[in-house]
Amino acid sequence: DYVPMVIAAAWIFLHPRQYGVDFPKLDAQPATLKLAKSTTIYELTICLGSMGTRDGYMRALRNLNPRYESDGWIPAGTVINATNRIASLYTRYCVNGPRADLARTLITADLNNAIVRSSSAPEYVPSVAVGDVSQMAGVPTTVATGKPVVAKPKAKQVRNYTIAKGDTLGRVAQKYQCEIKELAKANGLKAPSYALKPGQSIKLAGCDR
Repeated sequence: DYVPMVIAAAWIFLHPRQYGVDFPKLDAQPATLKLAKSTTIYELTICLGSMGTRDGYMRALRNLNPRYESDGWIPAGTVINATNRIASLYTRYCVNGPRADLARTLITADLNNAIVRSSSAPEYVPSVAVGDVSQMAGVPTTVATGKPVVAKPKAKQVRNYTIAKGDTLGRVAQKYQCEIKELAKANGLKAPSYALKPGQSIKLAGCDR
């Protein structure tokens, strides 16, 4: 699609009246310019203004003087490339006068000094709107964050069981859904026998029922 667009643009340029196009008249007659004082392309762009052009003169100055950076200082007496219009505007606006002074002030301004910091300003303490923090049953809400905190489950009370005749530790663990190793450890019973006596009281540790 790119090639047809270029051809169409070239055709319109060659036949502007046929398509109702008016091109601005440009004064691009090349000229040289001797700087009366040190400057930068940025400063020249400001003091030259945009008279006779929509976009100003920075692009033209950069293209005509590729050896210089836009923010680099060019010494006084240096001859730079320009156009007749740029040379005329330079003599009128960039050597002396209010526009030249404004351009120099803007270019040499220290941005850090433009920021005023007051040491006596009160310390800012941010506040966060919590919104509706209606408390749910069993779920307390913290004041600082407004976020619900899950209530810690209450520790289970350990029950006791009295060993009956014929009971084994495995049978007791199965009946009360216990971890047999935890049950044995809580009652000081050693594997593999887990010896129990009728009438013996054991703690039902780690049991779900």
